This record gives sequence, C-alpha cells and structure tokens, in this order.
Amino acid sequence: MIPQLTILGLGPGNPKHRTVEAVEILAAAGSILFRILIHPGLESFSGDPRVTTCDDLYESGETFDEVYSSIVDRVIERAQQSPIVFAVPGHPLVGERTVTVILERARQLSIETRVVSGVSAIDVVATALSVDPMASEVQIIDATELQRFVQTEPFNGALPEISPLHPVLLCQVYSPAIASAAKL
Repeated sequence: MIPQLTILGLGPGNPKHRTVEAVEILAAAGSILFRILIHPGLESFSGDPRVTTCDDLYESGETFDEVYSSIVDRVIERAQQSPIVFAVPGHPLVGERTVTVILERARQLSIETRVVSGVSAIDVVATALSVDPMASEVQIIDATELQRFVQTEPFNGALPEISPLHPVLLCQVYSPAIASAAKL
C-alpha cells in the first residue's frame, strides 16, 4: 500500500468559509490530524474519535521552528502508517510553513499527497477591504520574517524590499513581539 496524505485547508475560521470539497473529505476521513484544534469553527470536532491534534506540540517546543519540525515529524509518521487528512487553518499553501516541508519530505519518502485548497486570510481581507490585491499590487509580508531581521545580531538593516508606493499586508502578526518588530 502506498502511504497517502491529504493536506486540507479549513478556511479562515468561520465554518461557512469551508469548501464543499473540504466538508466532504472531513466527513469521509478515517483519520484526521489537525495542526491546531484551538481555532474558531472547529468546536464540532472536539471529542471526535477520528481526530488527533498537534496542539500539545506548541507547549513542548521552545521556538516555532522546533514546534513546526515536530508537527512535520508527526504528520509524516502518521501518513506512513495509514491514510490521513492533515487539516490546517486557511489555505495549506498560504502562510503554512509546515506544509511546504511536509510536501518535500513526502516526496522523498514516496508518500502520495493531495493538497485541497481552502479560503485564505488574504481572500477574507480582500473582501473586507473591497480591494483587489493584484490590481493594487499589494505586498504580502510575513511579519515573523521581519522579526527575524530585527533580532539578527548585529542588526544590519537588511530588510526585505518593501515599496512605499504599494500597500502592504502584514500576515502572522500574532504576538506583541512580532508587532513590535514589524513596527521597527
């Protein structure tokens, strides 16, 4: 049997933003691993015997890099044992560092993968602001990357190129430290 892994986007939180395909896959799945179950719109999965999570890994790692590495290991290990759905908030390929690494490791280990799109935070922001990100030439920046630049010793000012002529959408601003780094 070829190991199988479906990587599924759950949308930005509101269950109404889940695609029909995502709902169907979740309903039919024998085993579901959520990157995080502590997320809006996932309450109905609590107590589901098919569900496991990576929530515990957020408590065991000292850095997000360690946590993400542990998540990748867990997903790959489970996928090698039996077919599994790995479900992540938003779109699997927008702001999900774990997914990129999982896809690479899966290729190396001959694990068959399928990525199922989800509504991303970018879609929701564009709708809320009535902005076409492409027409406005919006620059999408991962704020955690800005934090890495600021924390580099010595700080050499080597920031990513950001044009002041176009709007910027800062993503992954989930802590005061990251907001502060983005401000700097």
